[in-house]
Amino acid sequence: MLNRPAPTIRPLLDRKAVAATLAVSIRTVDTLIANGSLKVVRLGKSVRVRQEDIEALLEGAR
Repeated sequence: MLNRPAPTIRPLLDRKAVAATLAVSIRTVDTLIANGSLKVVRLGKSVRVRQEDIEALLEGAR
């Protein structure tokens, strides 16, 4: 049996948490999602964002 480390599971953020993280409005988050600048995970009607995708957005802004 291989001895692998357990994967790190990072929580998915809702639009409100993303807005707080980026210090922008929820409407701005919605615009970033709509124009494809911010990738999302859709779970039924819920929209969630991975921390990695927020970091990628910020890296692209440099």
